[in-house]
Order: sequence, then structure tokens, then C-alpha cells
Amino acid sequence: MEEPEYIRMLKPAKYRVQDGVEMKSTDLVSFPVSGSEGGGRAKRFVASGDSGGGGGEEVDFQGLAFTAPFKLLSDEGVRDLKNVILDNEQHCRSLPGRAAKSLRGLGYRSQFIRDLNYSPSVLSHLSSMSGCPLGPHHMPSNLSQTNFGEIGADKPVDVWHIDSVDYVLVILLSDASNMVGGDLLVARLNGGDPALAIETINTRGIDPSEFDKASYPGPGHAILMQGSRIAHCVTPVVEAVEPRLTVVNSYQSLNVFEEDKTRFVTYRDVDGVDTARYEYARHKAWRVKGQLEYLLRGGEGGEGGKGMFEDNGMILDILENAEEELKRARELVSGKAIDERPYKVTGE
Repeated sequence: MEEPEYIRMLKPAKYRVQDGVEMKSTDLVSFPVSGSEGGGRAKRFVASGDSGGGGGEEVDFQGLAFTAPFKLLSDEGVRDLKNVILDNEQHCRSLPGRAAKSLRGLGYRSQFIRDLNYSPSVLSHLSSMSGCPLGPHHMPSNLSQTNFGEIGADKPVDVWHIDSVDYVLVILLSDASNMVGGDLLVARLNGGDPALAIETINTRGIDPSEFDKASYPGPGHAILMQGSRIAHCVTPVVEAVEPRLTVVNSYQSLNVFEEDKTRFVTYRDVDGVDTARYEYARHKAWRVKGQLEYLLRGGEGGEGGKGMFEDNGMILDILENAEEELKRARELVSGKAIDERPYKVTGE
């Protein structure tokens, strides 16, 4: 696996130039992000044409937006993954308002897919880009969603949207030579608020100066993004050797106290109520289990740590948070509440 050329943060961070006086800012940092080990800091990446002086300055890591494309799969890995998709193509269907042709649930049908998503070396590599330990998302239907982007389509491969899970890894499997279009666009609008960015785009469009663009060099390359925190889309494939084929792996932070961006309504619509109810309940059970296990271990003090004995507020916070997550999950799976969709379906 290759290292990404750069990692783009959610917002810029300041650093001092070589004379130690003048302050500048950057949203580009180098791999690996040391915050993945708990330090929360990363060396800045000196972009081409940067006049700020030599590299290596440290900045406060502001959270992953997206990475540069990096080689993840070998030619053999691309071939084997495409074979899994071909063997299951009969299960493809459209996703309302999003993709004309998509394949979900491969994690239930393929050991290869499960091994790819749970690979320790891949997870370690991705965690070094995100600044936090990552694991596969606990709703199994999200394991390796496959999207088919037809050539010459008159609409984007994927519309402007915000993801319904925290992190996604998008792997290109098709031949990118001579491809026109099929680029990832990430909005830089409204101070980084993705919902407001989409509202702005829907109202008056977006200028090229207001988005970043990333293009895949070829099959086997991937981009990791915190898609729940950025407004993004994929442009139409105008010309290509073959249809644009991508696999999307979904991930979550292994820190069960971090905000959960999973949206039940999205998976209720694409996977059906019965599947979504069980998978979402399973996901929430994992989170609450982790929170209560932290309490059982005595918090940061470990087994029998005195910290919990001396911090009643922490105990109450953990119990209340677990209670609220379970209550909210029950409301959603019972149909008594509907969470906010992070994108607009055409016609709504």
C-alpha cells in the first residue's frame, strides 16, 4: 500500500514560518497523522509553490477531510474484487436520488469482501490518515457498496451529498486512462458547514474556485474521506474506456464516545426496514457496550481505577449518554422518529 501524497484537513491550521514570527496557515498535512497515536498533531505538508520555507512544521490536526489518491490494491487484488462483483451483479439495483446502478450487501456474500474490510494492515494504514483508530462500520450492508458510473450519462455519478456514515474509502476498479469526468469534487463553502454548502450549491451553483478536485490515476487507487463532514459529489463520466466502477468501504471511529454520524433513514430507504432496523440496532448496541465497558474498567484508571470513584460527573455522563443513544435508537427503529437525511432526494 502506498502513502497518500497529502492529507487535507477539515479546516486550516496555523504554523510559524522559519523565522518563528510570521504566522501562516495550511490545510494540508503529511502522512502519517500522528494524532492516530493519540498525539493530535501532524507535520504539515508543504504544497507546490508554497513560499513558507522548509517543511516539517507542526500544526494542530483539524480532522480528516480527504486524502490524495493512493495505491491500495495490486492488479491481482483489483481482478479478484471485480470477479466478486461480477458474480453478484444480479443483485444490483438503483438507489433513489443517488445512483442508477449499485450493489450492496457484499459483506454477507463474500469472504474476500469481509477480509478486505477487516484487514488489520489496511485498517492501520487508514487510521494513520484519519488521526483516530478506525474499524469497519457495524452495519454489514455497508461493506463494499459498489457503484456503476455509466459513460455519457447526463447527470453526475453521484450528486452533491453528505455521507450517512463517518468515513468512507472509495476504491476505483475501472480503467482511468483517457477518462473525462468521474472526478471527486469537495466543496469549500460556508466555513466548512457541509449542510449549508449543499444549500448554497442548490440555490446558486458552485464556482470552480469553491471546490477541490481529486482524480484517480488508475485502478486500485483509493481516496479516504470523512464524508459525513464534507459536501462532495462525483462528476459525470463523459468519456472513458469502460464504465466507472468504484467500491465504497464504510468505517467508523473506534472511540465510542465520539459523535455518531450514522443516519438510520438512509439505510431504511436503500436496504429496507427489516434489514436497517437490525443492523442499526446492532451498531448502537456495539457503541453502548463500549461505553459501559469503559465504566466497568474504571475509566482511564483501568481495572479498579480511582478516577471513577472521584468523578461522579463522569459516571453520570456515561450512563446518561448510553441511555440517550438507546432511547433514540428505539425511536428510530420503531418508526416513532425519523432522523434528518444528510442529502436531498430528487422530488422531495
